This record gives sequence, structure tokens and C-alpha cells, in this order.
Amino acid sequence: MPTAFVIMPFGARFDPVFMKLISPPLVNAGFEVSRADLTINQHQILKDIVVGIAKADIVIADVTDLNGNVMYELGLAHAMGRRTVMITRDIESLPFDLRAYRATQYSTEFDEAPKLMELIESVARGVLDGSAEFSNPVQDFAPEVLGKSEQVSVAPVSLPLKAGRGSSEAVAEPPPAGLLDIIVELSEEGDLLQGSTQAISEATVKIGETVAARSAQIEKTNKNLGAKAAPVLRQLMKETAKDFQDFNERLVPQNELLRESGTKIGHLTNSLARLRNATSEEEVKRLRDEIDSLTNAEAQFAGAHASVTAFAEVLLGLPNMERTLSTAVQETTVSVLDTAGIIELLRAEFARARSLMEEKLNRVGV
Repeated sequence: MPTAFVIMPFGARFDPVFMKLISPPLVNAGFEVSRADLTINQHQILKDIVVGIAKADIVIADVTDLNGNVMYELGLAHAMGRRTVMITRDIESLPFDLRAYRATQYSTEFDEAPKLMELIESVARGVLDGSAEFSNPVQDFAPEVLGKSEQVSVAPVSLPLKAGRGSSEAVAEPPPAGLLDIIVELSEEGDLLQGSTQAISEATVKIGETVAARSAQIEKTNKNLGAKAAPVLRQLMKETAKDFQDFNERLVPQNELLRESGTKIGHLTNSLARLRNATSEEEVKRLRDEIDSLTNAEAQFAGAHASVTAFAEVLLGLPNMERTLSTAVQETTVSVLDTAGIIELLRAEFARARSLMEEKLNRVGV
């Protein structure tokens, strides 16, 4: 039976996450699940952790609060080339360099918790059928220590299929995408990403202009009506709330498109970085050009992230003067912060790909 090992902080705050959100989907996918603190042998818990990670077909790491023990164990999993899934309750607290390695934010709220279960079961089943891809900093920058450069991204060749599928044969890994496949897909996804970012930019400019106009109306009403302004001000604020609601209705689906395209582009860009060589002058020049392009893209996304975050801070600073408006502003702030998080993740993906390409140049001394 395939095995899953869970590394996470110990204690009452995290026990329900393990028992209700992490373990059930892994069991449903056909895995035997273990966690170090559940072992009988409490006197050799470090041994159990090291052995558990070393033998695991998949490792789930809850890096919430950046617990020292968990981060150490995450490093062990990376160094051993284990297939590792990082989850956290606060993606913003995660070090920038790690965000590109598919950390997923989760919530224990009733409506949100099932999303984590679906993700874990999907990845676990992907391990079984060879469709799930993994990587980590060791594979990226020191693959020789793993003994096999693609160790963390291959299907487990001796891992049996889940019982009930009618076969116990080894799972074959699907053929990897070729260089031309990646370049074509990057071009296609780049167009989609540009469309989403353009739509978000236009909607943001429009809401900014609309709110500025509403603010001018509110100021004029206050000046002209004085003590009698309250009913008119309330109506203006309700109209402003409708403006924010309309903006949010446009932003939410664009965020999903941005997330989907950004995730694909991040994966494709890093795949391209791994396939590039630096064995000829032409290849070295191509790598340098692509490094320059990625550096420029990082700078653009850094600027976009700063701009979107500043907009969110403006929203957070708006006074609570009318219930409908306050609710609309809160919902919009959540969506705007989601946009910022997606942009930051894409920037991290580009930074990772650039570092991979720079490492290839460093290895050949150019």
C-alpha cells in the first residue's frame, strides 16, 4: 500500500486538521497515513520522522506558523527528494522563495475546508497514476545529490495501482512535454494571461474613477446641504456600494482566469528552464535573453503587486459610514488581496525559473 507521511505542528489546534481534512482524503485515495507524534515509540520520535519521510510516497507539510520542527522536516523531505505538498493557513507568511513550490492556503471554515480535502485527494491520486508533478529547491539547484535528477517528479515505478482498478502492474509515467510543446503552450497561455491582466487593470481604473466621482458628489452634498445631507449621503453611499459590487463581480472571475493561466505559465516557464542547455554560444545567448525577459517580468509583477496592495490598503482605510457600502468594500478588499496573492505567486515562479537558468550559466562558467 502506498504511504503518506504528514509533518505539522503538534497540539490541539492542528489535530482536527489532520484527522478531518488531511487523513480522510489520503485514505480515500488508497494511502496508509502516518504522523510522527502518533507513533507508539515516543522515545525515538526523530527516528520515526526520518524513516517516515524516507519511505513516504507523498509528504504533506503544514507550514502554518513556520514552526521550526516542521521547517526542518520539510528540509529533510526536500533533501530526500520526496513528493511534497505544502499547505498553510497564511500564504503571506511563507518565505518568498518557497511560494513557487505550490504552497496552498487553506481555511478551517465550514465552506472552505472541503477545498483542502479535494486538493489533497487529487494530488494523491495523481501520485498513483503518474500525473502529479513535483519539484523542490534541491532538485532545481543540486539535483546530483538526489542520485537521479528527476527523482521527485517521476511516478513511483514499483507502486501498485489502487485496489479495485483490476491491475497490480507498475504505473507508467506519461511522456514529458517537449521543448516545442512548452514554447507553444507558453505563447497561448501568455495571451490568456495578458487578457486577464488587461481586464483587471481596466476594471480597477474604472472603479477608481467612479469612486473619485462619488466622493466629489459626497463632498458637494455635505457642503450644500449641511445638517440635511444625511438621507442624500446615504443614497450616494448605496450607489457607491453598487459600484463596488459591480467591480467585484468582474474581478472574481478574472482572478480565477489569472490564477489558472498564472499557474500554467509558472509550470511551463520552469519546465522550459530545466530543458534549456548552455553547451553552445547560441544556447548561452538564448539563456541570457530569457533571463533578461524574466527579470523584466519580475519587475513588472513586483510593481503590479505593489499597486494592487496599495489599492487594498486604501479600501481597508475607508470609514464605516453605511452598512451596504462597508459590506461591499470588505468583499472587494478580499478579492483585491486575492489578485495580489496571485501576482506574487507568479513573480515567485518567474524568480525560480530565472534562478534555474542562472545556475546553468554558473555551472559552465559564463
